[in-house]
Amino acid sequence: FDVPDKGGTRVLVSTEGKLPQPVRLSVALDGTRELKFTRQRTPFGMSYYSCPDELAVRLSNRTNAAITAWPVVRLNGNRVPIDEDHADRWPASLEPGQTIQIPLRLALGRVSEGPHLLQVYFLEDPLKRVTTFPVTLSLATDATFDITPPRPAIDVPTSQPATAPTTTSAPATQPTTTTTQPN
Repeated sequence: FDVPDKGGTRVLVSTEGKLPQPVRLSVALDGTRELKFTRQRTPFGMSYYSCPDELAVRLSNRTNAAITAWPVVRLNGNRVPIDEDHADRWPASLEPGQTIQIPLRLALGRVSEGPHLLQVYFLEDPLKRVTTFPVTLSLATDATFDITPPRPAIDVPTSQPATAPTTTSAPATQPTTTTTQPN
């Protein structure tokens, strides 16, 4: 059995001979299939990869009943988040004959260059049946840089402040000698 790109599979054994029905939504992928990622860094120093291309999952309800489902999108072993502007759509509710488009925010924790399978499944499906779409991932040439967090600047005063106490002592090059005379 071939497990999709860094994915997993579930096996269900039944003595009754019935398997749970899949979520009855058709799934399509809109957008480019050649995705070029660049390495980014959060203000806190955490690195990740992002792709500016637009990619969206299209769900269509071709049944005569309303369907509510929670789709999960994975790529290269990462869960792909949806665009923040559409976060209030979860779970997705579709009336009969309705089609919605769910924009993805292509931000991944790791990227392996080459061909991969973008995977979509539904949380409501106990077997997590996967619909896959071939995509190719690459890194932009400017994606390699030092990911160590920048060191904080240290202020080193170049002169003593006027209010600082001053001390005087003999220069280190002139030793002090004490002579003791016997009584």
